[in-house]
Amino acid sequence: MMIMSEKNKALMTRNIRVFLVISILLYWQIYENVIFLYPEYYFGKVFSIFVYTYKLIFPFILFTYSLLLGYPRKRPYFIDGFLLIFVFFLIWALFPTVISGDLISWTKLIPLFFFSIALIHLLNKYPVLIRSLAKGIITLSIISLIQYAAIHLTGDYTSLEPGSNKLTGPFGLFGVTHGNFYLPGLESPIVRLTGFWKEPSNAAGINFASFFLCRFLHKEELKTKWRYLSYLCLFAGFLTLSNAGYLAIGGAFFVGNILRFHLQSVRTKVISVVFITPVILLLLWLALFSRSYFSQNQVENNFLLAISGVRVNSYDDPNYDPTSGRLELLENTLDGNIETLIGKGVQQVGDNTKLIVSASAPFFWLTLTGYIGFILLLFRELFVWLSFLRFRKYEKKYIFLVQAYLVILLQQSVYGVWMDANYLIFNGFVFSIIYLKSMKGLQAAHSVSK
Repeated sequence: MMIMSEKNKALMTRNIRVFLVISILLYWQIYENVIFLYPEYYFGKVFSIFVYTYKLIFPFILFTYSLLLGYPRKRPYFIDGFLLIFVFFLIWALFPTVISGDLISWTKLIPLFFFSIALIHLLNKYPVLIRSLAKGIITLSIISLIQYAAIHLTGDYTSLEPGSNKLTGPFGLFGVTHGNFYLPGLESPIVRLTGFWKEPSNAAGINFASFFLCRFLHKEELKTKWRYLSYLCLFAGFLTLSNAGYLAIGGAFFVGNILRFHLQSVRTKVISVVFITPVILLLLWLALFSRSYFSQNQVENNFLLAISGVRVNSYDDPNYDPTSGRLELLENTLDGNIETLIGKGVQQVGDNTKLIVSASAPFFWLTLTGYIGFILLLFRELFVWLSFLRFRKYEKKYIFLVQAYLVILLQQSVYGVWMDANYLIFNGFVFSIIYLKSMKGLQAAHSVSK
């Protein structure tokens, strides 16, 4: 048998890594990109079969591959706790689903669990995958900014079917523009950066998260290009004009400052308190209160209306709801009847379905799985939050990964589900750093004992 040379081994490893990264990013896009979210609408039934098959089968293939690599005997309890509560949540969700939900919808959650296990293991085994995946995510963020610029350069602001998922521009390359809106006195619409994401909120999450991924890569590789790209990603995030995005970036900055505070010099701490804290508070105010404030006070400044999300003629409409019906949906979710206690079961929701629910991740699952499912989900996230305490001992660069995760968590707390490939990838970033540092600590302790 011919012995494989070290060069060929390295080449094979690199090829496998590239294949893994592309496969994982494709799976991620299936949950984020409108082309994959509505496959039959764009490319017909054959493409739909490919998308749904990949969505269901890929996590099990990835899981099988991760098993072949050998599973670690010891892991931080945060990871095992997260996965265990994840299992309990799925088991409980089955109960209301059998009563009044849709079993097929419930089974779609199973691949996500196996994807989570496989991804955490692969990132633990090959930490270099973090950088590769981060670069892929950042690339798509920059592409969305290029799409936004192309829309303005060409003046191609709307699709042939305004308000639909019809793509804009030649061959649909400019992406989705159904988030655009008009304000008084402006001939052209206010364009919200969306790219191929289903909503500007989703685009905001990815672009703001990419800002922190760029900062991480800048510290990791010491290449100036990542610092400049981070500013472009941050700019792209604000161009989405998303309140969920403001909340996400403000919250991520806030937690990041807390995690870094003990590592900062006195001068940096003063700058942080005097200059950065007011910016964070402004972002949080924009996210939570600006739309209501500007509409109630009949502010007519188009710039302020645009960034807050107030739409045309809202101040002339006595029935205008600055929350866009979100509070009403939350009230319905918390009405206290028996269905709220046990949940309405996992099922198809939204437009053209029998159940309209809150787009907020925790309240989405409160509706479908009741208070027990809601509590289990919060306990699952608690294990991630507890792990943040360990970052006090880590290098500053790893806090950027925590902040990227927080962006996605907070954005999805307003519009999302905390149960898709997008969330699980960023969750995997955090857990892989915890695992990596824990293993180094165990190895050091073992060496000392010898």
